[in-house]
Amino acid sequence: MHKNFRNRIGLALLGLWLALFCACNQSFEITEEILAAAVADVFPLVEKETGVGLAGTVSVRLAGADEIGEIIREELFQQFVSILNDEKRAEQEADTLATLYSTIIYAKYAFEEKSILVCPENLEELSEILGEPLLNTPEGLRAILAHECVHAADDLRYDLHGQACAVENLEASQAFNAVVEGHAQFVSRAVCDRAGWTDAFEAFTRSIGTFPEDLFDEKEQGLLLLCRIMVQNVASAYYDGEEFIEALDEQAGADAVKRAFVEPPSDSETIQHPEWFVDPSKRRTARYDLESALDIVQNRFDAEAWQNTRSNLTRPQIEASLSLLPAEEVDAAMAGLDISRFVMLNPKDAPQSKLVLAALYEFRSEEAAATFTKTLGRLHRVKDEKMSEGQVRIVDQHYAPLGLADGEGTFAKKEVSAMGNTMTVVSVIARRKDVCLEIAYSVEPISHDDARGLAGEILDASGVSAGE
Repeated sequence: MHKNFRNRIGLALLGLWLALFCACNQSFEITEEILAAAVADVFPLVEKETGVGLAGTVSVRLAGADEIGEIIREELFQQFVSILNDEKRAEQEADTLATLYSTIIYAKYAFEEKSILVCPENLEELSEILGEPLLNTPEGLRAILAHECVHAADDLRYDLHGQACAVENLEASQAFNAVVEGHAQFVSRAVCDRAGWTDAFEAFTRSIGTFPEDLFDEKEQGLLLLCRIMVQNVASAYYDGEEFIEALDEQAGADAVKRAFVEPPSDSETIQHPEWFVDPSKRRTARYDLESALDIVQNRFDAEAWQNTRSNLTRPQIEASLSLLPAEEVDAAMAGLDISRFVMLNPKDAPQSKLVLAALYEFRSEEAAATFTKTLGRLHRVKDEKMSEGQVRIVDQHYAPLGLADGEGTFAKKEVSAMGNTMTVVSVIARRKDVCLEIAYSVEPISHDDARGLAGEILDASGVSAGE
């Protein structure tokens, strides 16, 4: 599903959670006096840990979710305009994400104002919803403040917003965001450990990647899958980013951490492999020409009318998409995966109306690629079963062999009902030797014969030729 659609679904679900749990924990209320006391505790600790003075430069105040949402919207707009070179698309992306984040954010460092804005209403509500009572406590407030204070210190040192507006593409933007959030987690964890706020910090960290699955009816497997993917996308910057920064610190010290800000990694795959950042010679290279292969799909569509996004698929992202399957099956499917790349296309005038996606997976052996291909095929059947009911459900499906030369493949055509709207989704799974291919056409039509021809062209362009 298109990421904006996932975001809209997630926002609707968050609204449902808030409605179901409107009786919030009132045992701790953040006042101006309580906030000032927390600031007095946190500022000196973060200043000592980072070596950056905050007092007199960075302010802290209470703010509502709507105000924070507007600040997020403007910051993201500036960043997306620079990355996308398209004001209309930048406005759409910024508005969607700002609406979502304003609902789930506890606090926000505002770059232009150089102020940390704390949102008591979200903290109270989400503490109850997520079952993390330690969030809405004096210690929880301090743990959250510590994280935001590190952002402030890093901004004063490295001009975070300026750098975010200077990245060249969405892939680099995701990697830089992981550096920013990961470093904030790494440093604020040390601060909280020294101050005795570790339990509250762990509650804060858990809450980033948590949503209450038990609130949803068993039939809403489609919504649950979309939420898992959405939550993983948000949490990855914090979890994977912290592991990245920790690994840099252990392997090469503070200089490597500083370099991550000054010369940030250009892709999210490097975040998964910090050793590549420390020593670029260790980075594995693709045996096949995946970029030329993805060009085959991209070149089918008029660049004036269709926007495209190209990036790596990280292990956590793939695992989230497979999460309807047992964990051991997912682990087996992921074994032997070397590199994965995708291209996604949407109409510029209505990005949410259609989706075309192609993903290539390069494995270390034909056996590993075959296992992954089989798992993708099983996932399709499991989706048919588990997503037969609910607000996002599969109402009809048709499968046929793809007929790929010197390889294996499946063609699937499904009718999907999402929030009352029905769309046709065509999916292709194909494998030739140690490379697996996925293609999805949502609403945009493609025939069986055309899909078979496209899959063959893509694999041929990658260098995995038939008959070898």
